[in-house]
Amino acid sequence: LARDHPNLVCVALCPGMVATQLTAGIAHPSKTPEGGTVSLMKCLFGNVESGAFYTSGGSRSSPY
Repeated sequence: LARDHPNLVCVALCPGMVATQLTAGIAHPSKTPEGGTVSLMKCLFGNVESGAFYTSGGSRSSPY
């Protein structure tokens, strides 16, 4: 998407395993719902690179 639409900022992100009703009984979530917003807030308000993936901690993942 980033290559096809250079005028847009296109990113992918992961909130991590968040403790919600959806994850109840599946695993041991390590984040509160508020803690799961770190990567989202980084992508909304931080300086991000189009075409990149951002981890649950808000850092840019290494390519491949």
